[in-house]
Amino acid sequence: MSNSDIVMSFIDAWNNMDWDAAADLLTDDIVWDNVPMATMEGKAV
Repeated sequence: MSNSDIVMSFIDAWNNMDWDAAADLLTDDIVWDNVPMATMEGKAV
């Protein structure tokens, strides 16, 4: 799966509120930076 495929799959899962499918596309060392919210690190958050 290409990077673009992963991003599009994540967007589709997010838009469908399929949180499990979205989480399956994340790595354990993800850094989520969603401005203006605080940065979160790790898949567990």
